[in-house]
Amino acid sequence: LHSDWFVTSRLAQTGTSTMQSVWTVPSTAVASGCSRLPMPKVVRSKPTASIDAGVGVGADVFWVALIGGSVAAATAGRRLASGRLTVPGQVRGTVVAVRATEKDAGNAPIKEKSEKADAIQKAAAELTEATYPFMQEVPWNSDEFCLTPGKHDPILWTKAAGKIIGMGADMDAELVKAGCHAHHVACTNLPPNGVCSEAQLTNIYAAIGHMIASVPESQTMEVYDSVSALVRPDVPTYLMSKVTEENARTAYDALIKFTEVVKANPITPSPPTTAVSSSAASCINQAANELGKAAYPFMQGVDWTDDLWAKPVPGRSAQEVLRVVSKMIMMGTKMDSAALQEAARAHVKAIEGIDAKGVLTQSDFEAILAGLGKVISSVPESTVMGVYNDMNRITGSSVPPFIFSKQNPVEAIAAYSALMKFKDTVKAFQPSPIEVAAVKLAKETYPFMQEVPWNSFEFLQTPGAANPIAWTDAIGQIIDMGASMDAEIVKAACEAHHAAIVDLPENGVCSEAQLAEIYATIGRMIASVPESKTMQVYYYVSALVDKKVPEYLMSKVTEKNARAAYDALLDFTRVVKRNPITPSRPTTSVSASADSKISAAASKLAEAAYPFMKGVDWTDSLWAKAPPGKDAQEVLKAVDKMIVMGTEMDGAALQEAARAHVRAIRGKDSKGVLAQKDLKAILAGLGKAISSVPESTVMDVYDEMSKLAGESTGIPEYIYSKQNPVDALAAYGALMEFKDTVRAYQPDAIGAAAAKLSNASYSFMQQVPWNSFEFLLPPGKADPIGWTQALGKMIDMGASMDGELVKAGCLAHHNAIVNLPSSSVCSQAQLTEIYAAIGRMIASVPESQTMGVYESVKALVDPKVPEYLMAKVTEADAKAAYDALIEFTEVVKANPIKPSNATTVVSSSDASAISAAASELGKAAYPFMKGVDWTDDLWAKAPPGRSAQEVLKAVDKMIVMGSDMDWAALQEAARAHAKAIESMDAKGVLTQGDFNAILAGLGKAISSVPETSVMDVYTEMNTLAGTITGIPNYIYSKQNPADAMAAYGALLQFKDTVKAAQPKQDRKLFVDVVAEWQLDPAVAGLIVFLAVTLPSVLVPVH
Repeated sequence: LHSDWFVTSRLAQTGTSTMQSVWTVPSTAVASGCSRLPMPKVVRSKPTASIDAGVGVGADVFWVALIGGSVAAATAGRRLASGRLTVPGQVRGTVVAVRATEKDAGNAPIKEKSEKADAIQKAAAELTEATYPFMQEVPWNSDEFCLTPGKHDPILWTKAAGKIIGMGADMDAELVKAGCHAHHVACTNLPPNGVCSEAQLTNIYAAIGHMIASVPESQTMEVYDSVSALVRPDVPTYLMSKVTEENARTAYDALIKFTEVVKANPITPSPPTTAVSSSAASCINQAANELGKAAYPFMQGVDWTDDLWAKPVPGRSAQEVLRVVSKMIMMGTKMDSAALQEAARAHVKAIEGIDAKGVLTQSDFEAILAGLGKVISSVPESTVMGVYNDMNRITGSSVPPFIFSKQNPVEAIAAYSALMKFKDTVKAFQPSPIEVAAVKLAKETYPFMQEVPWNSFEFLQTPGAANPIAWTDAIGQIIDMGASMDAEIVKAACEAHHAAIVDLPENGVCSEAQLAEIYATIGRMIASVPESKTMQVYYYVSALVDKKVPEYLMSKVTEKNARAAYDALLDFTRVVKRNPITPSRPTTSVSASADSKISAAASKLAEAAYPFMKGVDWTDSLWAKAPPGKDAQEVLKAVDKMIVMGTEMDGAALQEAARAHVRAIRGKDSKGVLAQKDLKAILAGLGKAISSVPESTVMDVYDEMSKLAGESTGIPEYIYSKQNPVDALAAYGALMEFKDTVRAYQPDAIGAAAAKLSNASYSFMQQVPWNSFEFLLPPGKADPIGWTQALGKMIDMGASMDGELVKAGCLAHHNAIVNLPSSSVCSQAQLTEIYAAIGRMIASVPESQTMGVYESVKALVDPKVPEYLMAKVTEADAKAAYDALIEFTEVVKANPIKPSNATTVVSSSDASAISAAASELGKAAYPFMKGVDWTDDLWAKAPPGRSAQEVLKAVDKMIVMGSDMDWAALQEAARAHAKAIESMDAKGVLTQGDFNAILAGLGKAISSVPETSVMDVYTEMNTLAGTITGIPNYIYSKQNPADAMAAYGALLQFKDTVKAAQPKQDRKLFVDVVAEWQLDPAVAGLIVFLAVTLPSVLVPVH
């Protein structure tokens, strides 16, 4: 990796140097400050701004060149000849104000803003006329404008730059973007003399006037004072010698008049709203913190007082640098305004806190990185790389190696590695080319969309011949295309449409932002299928549309808007075509049992309903008619319910149902009748898809459809009147049976709430450092007795739960642990399953037991722990997760489940033999057990030298074994533990009777699982706490050897008794019966019970 890549990317892409690289910016500010506003005393040039900004190469260039430079254009020369000008207050810009006025001409405040903006625009034109001769005289391409116009004091120049950035951050964001655009247009195709056209200069003046008018005068004066204090007194006189004094005086007088107009026309800036998602913000914040920690030593090692920062870019002309700055300007116009403000204010705060050497505090450094990350995440990668590549051409060969040569290589590499991770995090949230094109398409088409009479009943009519068979063929192509799309992208598109439909205004037109999101998701959907499928849909549909329809529809809108929309659409399609997406294959959450039962029920329904289905006239004109007496928005409401249901459905089941439709349509006869096997496949696919959503969601669709086509409309009666009643009743009866089968597998209220909770909490879960060893430590006092009593509450709660629900919870956890990624965060779908399983387990016990566990644990947790843990994550995400958790608990509380009674499979003879052996073991081992120091802090320590994932692997083996155990025996063992804990003495010693009961319960539970399951647990526990760790020897060293040997001998006899009752290897194991029983096995008090008790029983066996 070349050092020049590292340094340049570090400076240009993430602004790691940020404020430090801004030493040249003040000269930028001063120079560009007068590039468009002539001054008899201080004349600066726009090229100076460009060149100096290029030297710094930092992210500050974005704000200084974009905003600060423009702002300073009117501020640096405020004290020009003899007096100080007072440029004030607050305005909105021409673009914003005029657009708002067009939207609402009757709104007096908006009209007033427009008038003020127009006044500034008019004054800008007058200023241009007066200053243009002066502007043409200034030698903009001179190297002198690349020099610092005063002291080489990096600290003071940085503080001046901080004032400029702060002023820019407080400006109206839309006006800033308009100003950036005006500068970019002027920079494009700039003639050799560096002077833009008069019209372009007018637009720049107007934009600068609007921006300055949107901030308090005090800020403008602070910028002026901080910059003027650094400019040498002889600089204005020298620069004046380069121009005609008469032209300069004329320009200055016009400037004075312009500033008075700006001062007289303030408009209040509007606060920007961010488009950066909370999940993106939280991930970027975390990555910025990590980068800040890793790169801070490198940043501290840079000499920020080096005169390098005040030098021009070697061997580069003003116009070369200006072209790069223009790209930065355009990138700035595309950035999220709220994020840009955050980044700017982080810079300002950091500058205020720099030390004498220009070094930021680490917290300020991290805040800058976080702000820049969010800003960069809001623009396409191609835009960022365009700036990077140009910056690399400007500074790549000489500046980076020089900087790198003066650094500690170890610190530089550490910073670079962290930067690459940060870049990847930011990149993950950058908009794709399709998203960018969608925003452009929405902007170009919105006037057209607003003209379309969306509420017209005509849009509910068939746009051509009422040929049901041909239209069905076309629909088959549409369905096939949809089934081939990426399922997650389809869901995102559904959500985008739903968001637009909710609270849709009366004209049926959503907001431009919502339209852009819809376009983006449609574009991504289309990009995820082969072009041939898209074209097949087009050909099939266009062949059915009457040729007069487009002409008729065109008459409803303005042709100019329609043409603009069409041209923009063609551009959009080209972008989509250039950016194909490989669709992912969805995995199903529909269980094998549900699949089998629903498929069987579908077969029965198809057989019973096929005569009825054949009797329907599928060529009837009814299918081409609009719902009688219903308007477009009523129909749209029903469609929205379907969309919502579709987003919640299992993607794989939905694809199966869609493809079954496609096959059926292709195989239908000339009357539109499907083959029976195809009908069966459709019903099976639909059944599985419907089984994956809550009943309430399905009923929402049913209720809305009933309003559109229910009994009141006469449609059902009309269809029924044309059928054989016997066939119809047979179909109805079979449908009811099918419905009941599907309903049995639909998620309950807790399952639906779990999905909502995982959606709200997943961002938070991703931030938690699950691999930290801290999670293996007690979150409070190391009080073994107190924690054991709390564990007793958990065990008792687990023992009271429904056994099948506990097993389902175990399986959900096991599935998530298997192939767990290095972050230790399972998939969102797996998290949903875990939440649902836990919710159902808790719902199966009285609330008093749940609260008993909560209170006992809460009393042991140090009050500082929650605050400490909160510092590890983004507070907003943590709060969102907490709020969702509270909502989830309310759903669980409102849906109690009665636990079923467990029956044992342990025979009475085995139980009797194990109980007797337990009594013998209890007698022999009790002296040993009493000799153990149960208050030793050993029990509160993490396994030595083991990672969180290694410990989790052992816990998973316990989970699997526990889920395979006889539930009645497990309950017996758990309750024996709970009772024993309640009766233990102050040293944690159990009574012998309770000890015997625990051994008997454990023996029966272990006897119900194969030896291999037990040995899997033993092997993993031996890895964690076996001889190699020193733990057994440590415990043994503190015991009476005679007691230990007596206990060990009795344990071996007990083990043989238990082993004799264990199932033989040819019996089905848990993994073999999961599919048959439809178990979802689990954790509740079971995990704690096994984790605490099994090591004490199994490890001594070794």
